[in-house]
Amino acid sequence: MTRSTFKRKIYNSEIIDLEGLSIQIDYKKINRIYLKINARDASLKICAPLKTNSQIIHNFVNKKLLWIEQNRQKILHKNLSNFNFQAKIIRYLGKTYRIELKSDHTKPRVEIDFNQDEEVAGSIFLINFEKCDELNKNKILEKFLRDKLSEIAFQLLEKWQKIAQVKVEFLGIKKMHTRYGSCNPRHKRIWLSLSLIHYKIEFIEYVIVHEIAHFFVQNHGQKFYAKMDELMPNWRSLKNLKVD
Repeated sequence: MTRSTFKRKIYNSEIIDLEGLSIQIDYKKINRIYLKINARDASLKICAPLKTNSQIIHNFVNKKLLWIEQNRQKILHKNLSNFNFQAKIIRYLGKTYRIELKSDHTKPRVEIDFNQDEEVAGSIFLINFEKCDELNKNKILEKFLRDKLSEIAFQLLEKWQKIAQVKVEFLGIKKMHTRYGSCNPRHKRIWLSLSLIHYKIEFIEYVIVHEIAHFFVQNHGQKFYAKMDELMPNWRSLKNLKVD
């Protein structure tokens, strides 16, 4: 695979779901299929020759499924687990924030300071973190991010339950290394990946609507996409709207 392959002219493009994975397919004047995993967000892109049929692409993905899952897991785990303490930056709701340390006489905690005038959106302060070992630093920051995502998700869920006229019985957040969300249509349960806190609210909203759509259609066929079009006509643009 060469970088030039992914820079060549795109004659047609689509986004498909295979084996629970969302994949962008770009059709170009090339002779073979290429696969790329984005190192920043673990998204998948395939460059395929013109007129490649869906079954060939499906077989190609199936053969590489284990490799895809292993490498996406590494990327997602790296982006989420250590929060890039060394680089002193973190992605929060699609924007970059500085990680800064503060001290006072209270217990360790996390606070956000927003600043729209600089190159970064603001600062995330880790207060009294010098009192913690690496494990506890991650736990405290993870809880903060989990609480923020939960607050956002429940606000969005309240909106979309009314629009879709469904009742979601449970919404939870957990670490998910290969998916942004999952659901149990029978029991009306939704799980969201903690990694969503790094992305824009619009993308979080898309994921929630995607899972709600599965309450009506459990596969990723044409009826599912028709339901997505009905609920959220602009979902295709939101699907890739992750960070600034």
